Amino acid sequence: MVRTLTYIFLVILVCGCGNKKGTQETVEQPDVQPHWMTDRPIQSGYYIGVGSASKNEHPLDFSQVAKENALLDLASEIRVTISGESFLSTLEVNDYFQEEFISKISTSTKEYLEGYDLVDTWEDNQQYWTFYRLSVAEYNRIRAERKQSAMKRSADNLRRAKSFELEGDVRGAISNYLDGLVGIHEYWTESNEFDLNGQTIFLDHELHHGFKDLLRDIQIEPNPTEIVLNQMNRYREDVKVLVHLRGNPVRDFPLKYRVTFDGGYNRFLAIRTNDNGIATIRIENVSLEGGSTTRLEIESGMDKMDFEGIEMQVRKPLMDEIGFSSRQLPLRIILPSMSIESQELNLGTTLSSPLLSATLRSELASLGIRFVASSAQADYVVKVHADSRESGTSQGFHVAHLDARVEVLDRITGELVYSWQENSIKGLQLNFESAGKEAYKKAAKKMEQIVGTEIIDAIL
Repeated sequence: MVRTLTYIFLVILVCGCGNKKGTQETVEQPDVQPHWMTDRPIQSGYYIGVGSASKNEHPLDFSQVAKENALLDLASEIRVTISGESFLSTLEVNDYFQEEFISKISTSTKEYLEGYDLVDTWEDNQQYWTFYRLSVAEYNRIRAERKQSAMKRSADNLRRAKSFELEGDVRGAISNYLDGLVGIHEYWTESNEFDLNGQTIFLDHELHHGFKDLLRDIQIEPNPTEIVLNQMNRYREDVKVLVHLRGNPVRDFPLKYRVTFDGGYNRFLAIRTNDNGIATIRIENVSLEGGSTTRLEIESGMDKMDFEGIEMQVRKPLMDEIGFSSRQLPLRIILPSMSIESQELNLGTTLSSPLLSATLRSELASLGIRFVASSAQADYVVKVHADSRESGTSQGFHVAHLDARVEVLDRITGELVYSWQENSIKGLQLNFESAGKEAYKKAAKKMEQIVGTEIIDAIL
């Protein structure tokens, strides 16, 4: 009998457990939905937020999702308006930026919400609803505290920027101006008065004015302001570039420069100022190709991308304002004067019309060289010597060979600055005299192609 009762008990226990497992737990559905679900509540002095979430779509976190939606709804009631005295109203940006900026501020409002209260919830098997509210007075109090903290940090940025200016640290000053502005960007639509050292200022305007004044007041001053390369300076010139901010030298300031001309594509070279705010640019080996359009261009080497940071969407229009003065200096090349001394012989007899010296004179003159009659007045003396010789016959033709030499000497120092020599230039004609003249023509052709430009390169 005991065994039978035990068996019956076990069967009932197993069946009971099986029935419990197969039964789905349900939420008792209220008879009436609360009015705030269908008619948005209006409560004086409060921001209201109502949100819901599907239990099927969010089975594990539907209550959290409903809360997020309610707070987002609440935040949308906090309108962003642009004050007439606000920084945003004076910032030179397009309408698209303003719209995007206001949208961003409105969206980010939810991230800073605190002090809100849960008023009510409602749920059934499918949905979960929640109702939050936030006191307008409490919101304004908390926001005012947060704004004041942000303003204090930005005021510190302003102080540091001014200090960096006095020290000539442009990069540090610009960074602090930008960081100070970005640090209070949430309040750009408002009038942001702040007490700084006993004086009431509009902090964002003050930061922006300091930033723009700094960019405007950095001056790049080269000396000399016109570059002349000539024989006296040996076609080399040092240009001293002073970078200063309201008279104070700017140390370690990056510059870039290049010697260029219309149609030229010379690359920029980099240089930095020393502790006295001075950088020295050496001008040498300048090509004649640019003619009267040749110039020295000097620009700031500071890159806008050096000031990237947080809130790039907000920072970008400020970075776009970064620009510094630049300078262009005309560059003139005054080529030296030359005289030519020539001894051109054909088979030992002086030519009546020296061919090589005439060719060289014409080529050098086309490149800008001035010629004087007396070597005593010249900067350089060009000496041309050539002589031909008989070299036998070949198949009924007469052969002559020409040896030619060109030397360029500095008249003052006597230094040999350039030489060219070509031996055994062959001429072939019906007689030796004509063969010698033929060799001269070949020598003149070679000189025309290379000697003139090589002489210019040697003296510049």
